[in-house]
This record gives sequence, structure tokens and C-alpha cells, in this order.
Amino acid sequence: MADSYRKQLDDPSFKDLSFEERFGLMVDTEWARRKNNKLAVLFENQNSILAMLASRI
Repeated sequence: MADSYRKQLDDPSFKDLSFEERFGLMVDTEWARRKNNKLAVLFENQNSILAMLASRI
């Protein structure tokens, strides 16, 4: 969330948004980042399992 906040500080287009809108954008960005990280780990684990199974054949 800190990165998102810094980006908002550097971008003048965010100055016109209310606190609630800016905070909502930060929360949405953080949620998406966490979801993407979780999916990346799941895909990595899936690929490891598939590689292990392929080596047994």
C-alpha cells in the first residue's frame, strides 16, 4: 500500500479525488496484488507437481 500511496503523491491527477476515493484505490490495488501473488504461488506449485509427475513416467 505504501507504493500505491507514493504513486498517488507523485501523480497530480489524484489531487482531485477525495480521501475515500484515493483510499479505495489503494485498497483495490493491494487486494489485486495479494490475489496475483497467491495465484503465482499456486501456479508455481502446480508446475512443480506436474514436473514431478512427469519425471515418474
